[in-house]
Amino acid sequence: MNKSKGVKAFMDQMPAIKANISDDLDKRFRDAIYNVKGMKRGHIQEAVQEAIEMWISAKERKGG
Repeated sequence: MNKSKGVKAFMDQMPAIKANISDDLDKRFRDAIYNVKGMKRGHIQEAVQEAIEMWISAKERKGG
């Protein structure tokens, strides 16, 4: 396998973030997703992305 091809393939993938959260927060988050979006593949990913964007926007508005 060509090394540069392997690096290119890796760079084309979406980054993954792994985080450990409490069971209570996980349940509340999943319940909220289900109540707003329903139970469908990809909704957790969409909600996590939206939450990260909201967190960043809030920090940018506050200046840090």
